[in-house]
Amino acid sequence: MKKKGRYSISDFYTIFAIVVVIILISIFLYISLDIAPKILDIEIGKMPINYNNTYPSLLQGIIIAAGIIAGLFGGLVIGLAKRLTAFIKKYRIKNSPQWLAYFLIIIAALLLFIFTILSIFYSINGMINFSVVNSYFTTQINANTLHLVAQNGSVILINSSYFINSRIHYIPVYINSTYNNLVSSTKDSINYLYYAFILLAIFLIFNILVIYCFFDLVEHFYTRTFINKLIVNFSILCIVSLTFGVIFINKVAYIISAISFIIIFIIIGIKLFSKKRKKKKSTVD
Repeated sequence: MKKKGRYSISDFYTIFAIVVVIILISIFLYISLDIAPKILDIEIGKMPINYNNTYPSLLQGIIIAAGIIAGLFGGLVIGLAKRLTAFIKKYRIKNSPQWLAYFLIIIAALLLFIFTILSIFYSINGMINFSVVNSYFTTQINANTLHLVAQNGSVILINSSYFINSRIHYIPVYINSTYNNLVSSTKDSINYLYYAFILLAIFLIFNILVIYCFFDLVEHFYTRTFINKLIVNFSILCIVSLTFGVIFINKVAYIISAISFIIIFIIIGIKLFSKKRKKKKSTVD
């Protein structure tokens, strides 16, 4: 039977594995929630207006995705509020942090709904701008004032490159500005949708951790030794800085998380090495 305050090697490996998994998840979140939207921002300008209704399909898909996010979160609100209340009472959080915790969860919930509403708004705004631009070019094509076949026989796709060559193609100012609004609205709609995804992921992760009593395990490990407290504190710093870095794309936060992880690794290594030396010394004696 273990004495109180003793630690086991499995505890260290468990914390180490958790931190590694969190880092890997954060890397994938960075790729999917930061790099992916930037790629889409670049590619949107290549989408044609006069071919296969690509803009309406994309914007309608964004509206559907935003509605799904809002619906999923709406179903989690009541259960999450109950678990948060039980969580705060269980760990005896004092009055000020308790109200602060409730305030933060309410703000985060409102932000998620605001992001989804803004995503839907910009999608609808983009569809309105698309209808204006598309109607103009359709009229020009039907009137035979705009030839879509180039001299080499290839069909011209009306996208950002067409508007860039405004010296070659006469384009009214209002159509040019409307097209720019179409592109910017589409980008904003996608970005706000990704922000909503990030918040929804945070809520889901917190829900899962509370349901499976993860914080109970951390508390048990935390109260055993001073070294355990150091490991947990640096793990929290690593997780918070990684989360901050993923959301706000902050390089300083990534550096802090990397330093925290290295410190955790060093602490675990020193502790395991000292324990092995004690075992060897005891066997020699």
